[in-house]
Order: sequence, then structure tokens, then C-alpha cells
Amino acid sequence: MHYRFINLGICVLLFNLQSTAVAQVCKDGRRSEMPNSRYKVLSDASQIKDQATDLIWQRCSVGQSWTGSKCEGTAKTYTWAEAMKLTNQKPGESYAWRLPDIVELSGISDISCKQPSINEVMFPSTVQDFYWSSSSNGYGPNREGDSAAALDFRTGSGDYGDPLHKKKNNLYYVRLV
Repeated sequence: MHYRFINLGICVLLFNLQSTAVAQVCKDGRRSEMPNSRYKVLSDASQIKDQATDLIWQRCSVGQSWTGSKCEGTAKTYTWAEAMKLTNQKPGESYAWRLPDIVELSGISDISCKQPSINEVMFPSTVQDFYWSSSSNGYGPNREGDSAAALDFRTGSGDYGDPLHKKKNNLYYVRLV
């Protein structure tokens, strides 16, 4: 009878280890190289300040809501033009949320980690897929181009290790800064 409890305990332990193994995977089994101490939680905790860059980020993806302890709801996808319209500053606002450029967006990605490549404590429920940046591939004056840079938070980069320019009519997620 005593052995059954030990075996049950071992099974529970193995199950718990297995379920955490499918979570974020970092280089050489280490934790993220972007520690929680890099970020400062602000006001109602729905925003955080990246102390390395002084940028303030929304913790949740657009479409989700901060509940006081986590992001709830479903992140929404947008075309690049729709994502850019989400960020228009309103008269009288001292600051406005905006779409980050690709350098800023890459700054919260930890390429030493995968699935996701972002600090899960500070940015919970980040969809492991592409997120738009404001960086367009415009060529010449007044030319917008037909693609913009997007970052994949599954791997921390675009395809082949670099942020990838995607067609602006594709649907991707948005995190505002």
C-alpha cells in the first residue's frame, strides 16, 4: 500500500515536470536573460516600464484586458493600416499609445528563449505569432511600400533570424508602447 502512494507521488511529480517542459524554453535550460527586475510595474499594473529603454508598454495584446493579475480575452489581429489607426493620438492627450518600431519591439523579445520569446511574467498571454511594428519598407520620398516589419514572439525574430517584412494586408497581433 505504501508503494502505491510513492508511485502516485512520482507520477504527479513527473506530470508537473512534463507540463512545465512545454512552457517557455530558454537557451541551455536557463531562465530568460531579461529578468523581471528590468521592468517596473506601473499604476494598476496594466502597464510596465522597460527600465533599459524608458519605454512604457501595455502588458496585454490589443483585444485583451488586464484583470489586475493577468490578461484575459482574445488578442485581435489587424492589417498594418488598421494597427496604425489604433494608435492615433487624441486632442488633449499628453501621450498616446503607438505601434512600436521594429527596434523597440525587438527590444522586449528574448531570442535566447522560445515559445514564447518574451518575459511571460511581465507580458502574460502573449500570442506566439507575429506582431506588427510601425516600420514600413517605404522606398523614396512619400512612398509607403507594401510591406512592414513584424516580429514573431514564438521565436523572437522573423523567418531566418531577422524581423520579417510582411505584406501589410496580412493579419497580425498588436502590442502598443
